[in-house]
Amino acid sequence: MANRARPDLKYNSLDEMLADVDRLRGGPIEQAGQWNLAMILDHMAKAMNAHDNPMVKPMRRPLRWVVRAAVHRMVRRGRYPSIKFPAPKRMRPDANIALDSTYAEFCSAVEGLRTMSGPIVADTPFGDLSLDEFIKLQLLHCAHHLSFLKRRE
Repeated sequence: MANRARPDLKYNSLDEMLADVDRLRGGPIEQAGQWNLAMILDHMAKAMNAHDNPMVKPMRRPLRWVVRAAVHRMVRRGRYPSIKFPAPKRMRPDANIALDSTYAEFCSAVEGLRTMSGPIVADTPFGDLSLDEFIKLQLLHCAHHLSFLKRRE
């Protein structure tokens, strides 16, 4: 694993993010984190599908309000927080997952976002989000994780 400065990625659309994923798939890749591209795509597909299958247990009311406010602020500002917290167990990827199969699942999750009609009603700490907010949240999440990878030229 290479120790390098991570880029400050920002995606304005699902197409822009997918183009970056496809560029990374062309390899070879330098990795600055613990997860490889297949693991990141698996995790992100699970996050994109979380509205259908909530991954996080509801929190107690005061903490839930704080987290929801923070998520809405993050989406408004377009910045992912610099704090590090572990992914919920059901959202953690398998270390031996194959890139081809997880890429197909990831693309299916992205296509699901494209064809979805909002709002997103989720029994998660994020609460109810408009479809636009949910997509912006996913783009921020993708940028966060993909910033740990860099294609070697």
